[in-house]
Amino acid sequence: GIVTLSSAATLIESGHLRALAVTSAQRSPVLPDVPTVAEISETGFELDQWHGLLAPSHTPEHIINTLNSVVQKAVMDPAMQSQLLALGYTSQEGNESAQASGFKAMIWNDIDRFGALAYKIGLQVD
Repeated sequence: GIVTLSSAATLIESGHLRALAVTSAQRSPVLPDVPTVAEISETGFELDQWHGLLAPSHTPEHIINTLNSVVQKAVMDPAMQSQLLALGYTSQEGNESAQASGFKAMIWNDIDRFGALAYKIGLQVD
C-alpha cells in the first residue's frame, strides 16, 4: 500500500511494516536507507505529502505574508522541528513552496497534474 510517512513511521520503526520505497523526490531523513520509487523504477515518479494553511481568496497580501512569517517561525523552532521529524515530516525551509506564492503555485500544479490523470483514466463523479 501507499501510505503517508507520517502515519507509517512508527509502524516501520517498530518492525510492524516494511518500507519498500518513499514517493518523494529525495530519500526521507526519517528513513534514509529506504530508496525513492524513482531510484528503484526509473519512472521519475514523485508524490509528496504536504500540509499548509489556506485563507479566503480576497485576503489582503500583507495578512497572508504576516501569517506565513508567523507559521514559518513556528515551524522552524528547533523543538517543533524535532517533533515534526519524529512524525515523518520535513520542513520546506528555503524552498519556494514555503512562501505564499510558491505554495499557491504548488497547489495549482497538483490540481493540473491530478486533473489530467483523472481525465486520462476516465474518472467520473457518480
